[in-house]
Amino acid sequence: SKSILFANYFNLFLGLLFFSIIFIGIGPRVFDQLKGYENFSIQLNDFSKNEKIDNIVIQDRMFFSLINFHLKDSGINILTVKKPSERISNHFQIKLGLPKNFGKSFLYVGYPGNLSYLTNSFTSSLIKTVDINSKKQNVKIYKFAKND
Repeated sequence: SKSILFANYFNLFLGLLFFSIIFIGIGPRVFDQLKGYENFSIQLNDFSKNEKIDNIVIQDRMFFSLINFHLKDSGINILTVKKPSERISNHFQIKLGLPKNFGKSFLYVGYPGNLSYLTNSFTSSLIKTVDINSKKQNVKIYKFAKND
């Protein structure tokens, strides 16, 4: 029973120590990779409103989940790349994958070559290159306008 009590106090001490290190910022910057996504989401929302486009397609799964979280109440339709010839690599592609016959204009965050599976024709143009944080630099935002 003394060993269980000692183990509990030791675990409490370690938990408080690690929390303190993270809280005061001495240790590894574990949350640095998440910084900047709220501002990036606001920029995407603004571009969407300015261009009168209510669809955003995001290639990267982490980008998708963070942007989807920040824009969940915006009314914007957020989709991810899902090539029909490839296996599903994440759960977002099941319900929110961009279908090959998608026929509306959209903003795109990712490498445009990954959209070669689309059957409708679009005109693409680079809107802006954004540095989200120190780990995600030169993120490109494209506009894909539906050709009529």
